[in-house]
Parts: sequence; C-alpha cells; structure tokens
Amino acid sequence: DAAVLCLHGLTGTPYEVLPLGEALAARGLRAKGPWMAGHEAGPEALARTTHADWIELATAELDRLRSEHARVFVAGVSMGGLV
Repeated sequence: DAAVLCLHGLTGTPYEVLPLGEALAARGLRAKGPWMAGHEAGPEALARTTHADWIELATAELDRLRSEHARVFVAGVSMGGLV
C-alpha cells in the first residue's frame, strides 16, 4: 500500500516522469505525476506562477496520497526535486 508522487521539472510536463511512474506501477506502487502549477497553460501562466504555487500543489497532492496510502514517497526531476 505505497504510492509515489513524481514531480516534473521547470518548463516540463508530467511526460517527463512518465517512465519512472510506469516502472513504479509495474512494481505495484501507485504513481502520480501531476502538472506542476503554471505549466499546464503555456508560458504566460508560468510567468505568473511562484515557487509557493509549486509547493502548495505538491503539498496538496502529497496530502491526498497520504490519505489513501500507508506509505508515500516523493521523487522529482530538477525543480520537482527541489519542491
């Protein structure tokens, strides 16, 4: 009963962490790779996004996974790792 929150990097997409998520899922873990705040709507939206928005999104996703799984891990690429 474990899950992994997979966070992509700056200017990236969830596709960036898809291979990781697929490998984890093949081993029986739930993998979730959300769009980081500001990345889903183009450069204008990203320009209006702050690091606090990224942290807020990651925290909310982490809380959701914690409510459903006994163990939750976080993995990130570049900015996603910093968050």
